[in-house]
Amino acid sequence: MTGSFIAFDGPNGVGKSSAMKTVAEALGSSGRDVVVTREPGGTKLAEELRGLLLDPSHPMDTTTQLLIFNAARRSHILDVIRPNVEAGRIVLCDRFISSSLVFQTLKPDGGPDLSVDEVLDAHRRYCFNEMPDLTVYLHAPHEVRAQRIAHRAGAPVDRFEEYDDAFDRAAADRFALCGALLRSPYAMIDASPAADEVAAACLRVVEGHLAGAKIARQEVRAVV
Repeated sequence: MTGSFIAFDGPNGVGKSSAMKTVAEALGSSGRDVVVTREPGGTKLAEELRGLLLDPSHPMDTTTQLLIFNAARRSHILDVIRPNVEAGRIVLCDRFISSSLVFQTLKPDGGPDLSVDEVLDAHRRYCFNEMPDLTVYLHAPHEVRAQRIAHRAGAPVDRFEEYDDAFDRAAADRFALCGALLRSPYAMIDASPAADEVAAACLRVVEGHLAGAKIARQEVRAVV
């Protein structure tokens, strides 16, 4: 089977992790060999770096965050993403480069910090300019997401979940631009409906992509 690297991304509270889990289960049930991973994380090194990145008790500016993210992502690409795609597996990743384009280019007050070009340049230099074959962006109005996040009361809050409403709105707007900024295949999914409807919409997009990718690669091989 043809392998593929698919990322799920979007602002906090859209339910991307739950949707991705459902998609993974559905693909597995249909006979696909699926690997589920996340960023930052995915390898022993990257998971240890994740602990530093998400812990708000360790103050760090966005440049420091970007450096650590790239170290974690490089390990993730080399040890998990590429080997599994080359082996014909479907790699589903919770967040990837789009999240860096959001969280490292906006200060908590919504003002500019690192530029998009700086983030992309670091990705080219240290992470091979690796891009998902498809990114599934989930989006929903701020009010819907805020209500969902409120239901998590009592759960630990990480560095990227403690920002105020102004930052959250700015981050959501930036995510909506990421597909065009990265110039790579993407799909936008309305995450406002019930979780099962959102997951079903994601699955349709992913299955369509996998079918199209398989046909395209077969055509390329035939031409060669």
